[in-house]
Amino acid sequence: IAGETNSFGNGKDDMYVVKLDKYGNKLWQKTFGGKNKDYAHSIIQTKDGGYVVAGSAYSFGNGKSDMYIVKLDKDGN
Repeated sequence: IAGETNSFGNGKDDMYVVKLDKYGNKLWQKTFGGKNKDYAHSIIQTKDGGYVVAGSAYSFGNGKSDMYIVKLDKDGN
């Protein structure tokens, strides 16, 4: 699951990724972002068992809304 959170993380809204098992139990959760707002818009699983998360970032790049792509392994690293 990919979205955003402002409950915890690095700054305002952060990209939030949660992996669940087939029963809906949380296996891991991760936040990504900087001091400003960063959002996840979509997530796909890759052939290596990891994930690619696409979103937008205000914390990186030119300081406005920039594309933000995060590649994760199967454990969310």
